[in-house]
Amino acid sequence: MPPDDEAAFLKGFLNAADDASLLTVGAIKAALEKRLGRQVHHSTVYRMLERNGWRKVVPRPRHPKQSKEAAEAFKKRASQMRWPRRGRKPKRGGCG
Repeated sequence: MPPDDEAAFLKGFLNAADDASLLTVGAIKAALEKRLGRQVHHSTVYRMLERNGWRKVVPRPRHPKQSKEAAEAFKKRASQMRWPRRGRKPKRGGCG
């Protein structure tokens, strides 16, 4: 696909990217396959995005206004709690 066609194709996804909704490569890949009429590898889509100046942005692991003190207090309380064990079933019946 020529560079001008790539830019025009990706322009349709700019609104989704600008309004902070989640835009995945899978959605772009599906639209590209429909337009080309054949399957493409996901690396093809990643290379196309890179050529057109797109970059991967992921959500932050924590809220920007999160209180560090509150998080530490929660960790301290959570470590003192007794959580139920997982993965072990209690033994039933039997001798002794």
